[in-house]
Amino acid sequence: MDRIPGLTRDYSASLDRLGIARGSPVARALGRLVREVLTADTLPAPGTDVEAPLPRIVEGRAGRQVVSGYARRVRGRRLWLWFLPHGDVSNSCS
Repeated sequence: MDRIPGLTRDYSASLDRLGIARGSPVARALGRLVREVLTADTLPAPGTDVEAPLPRIVEGRAGRQVVSGYARRVRGRRLWLWFLPHGDVSNSCS
């Protein structure tokens, strides 16, 4: 694995903004997905992850702008987890 797993500072704020309470079924489903992505041997997962423009541009480690990433849907929810699998930024899940 050549990536550095981590969560963005926006992660907790996003949960609050979306009304996802800690310990709720949605929070547990999201937590399972985060663990799945952070421990995956291969990212992006063929047939599971989709590449798309990021909701906002982030700055990568080399000072370049990262404009696209991958997303995986939280099972049974209208909620997607965005990530950058190649170590482009030090905090890669939001």
